[in-house]
Amino acid sequence: MFESIKTATRGKAGVLVVAHFSGEGINADTKALDNDGSIAKATKRPDASGDLGNVVEIHDSNGYERVLLIGLGQREGFKPGAL
Repeated sequence: MFESIKTATRGKAGVLVVAHFSGEGINADTKALDNDGSIAKATKRPDASGDLGNVVEIHDSNGYERVLLIGLGQREGFKPGAL
């Protein structure tokens, strides 16, 4: 038999992970989360290439402790197993 427990508040994630394809800006779903424009701005940084495995960290963004842009490489050649 299982027991249910209720919590007073719902937890909030401290980290937001955003997929970033090489040579592209942010998509509509990411724009909806990007209240302060910091994600769009970060994709334009020189270190945010979007190359496969590239990781760029944004601190104190959109209410999250940090946001991670994870490079997925070129959209045309992307395979989920590559990560």
